[in-house]
Amino acid sequence: MTNNATSGFRGVWQTPTLRKLVAARFISNLGNGLGPVAIPFGVLSLPNTNGTSLSLVWFANMLPLVAFTLIGGVIGDKFPRAQLVGGADILLGLLVLANGISLITGHGALWIFILVGFIGGFLNAIWYPSMGALTSDLADEKILQESNSSIMLSGNLAMIIGTSIGGVIVATVGAGWAIAIDGI
Repeated sequence: MTNNATSGFRGVWQTPTLRKLVAARFISNLGNGLGPVAIPFGVLSLPNTNGTSLSLVWFANMLPLVAFTLIGGVIGDKFPRAQLVGGADILLGLLVLANGISLITGHGALWIFILVGFIGGFLNAIWYPSMGALTSDLADEKILQESNSSIMLSGNLAMIIGTSIGGVIVATVGAGWAIAIDGI
């Protein structure tokens, strides 16, 4: 490895698009970390729900993710990846925000969780392949490994922090607020 300013991790931080992507993954995954804590509490706080209800919500999310990931990869190859990643994130954020608001206002329903889960699974089927290839679109080949490492480390660290924060938010103000913050 050379000490050239454009190599290694320094090269990642000196590349504006990569710096923004690392920050975006941190912010997004900070919110994403709230979901694994908030969704179960949100679903189980609804009238007439139980573990089966929660299983239906997770199934609604996973089915389209598994079923459409190959199609998502094809879509990611046909359209600009940055726009697909950003668009999927924004659309899913709005849906999650609406779900959180419905829970906060007392209008939450199992069908809303299932619908948001299903659409979210489909959007993630488009998002994952595009995000996986986006770094190679933005990074110089000399810093590709460091770019991927920075993005993954940032995202994983944020997910851990977000899950911890999610527990605090759910315990203090409720699952709806945690879900709404995730959407934001």
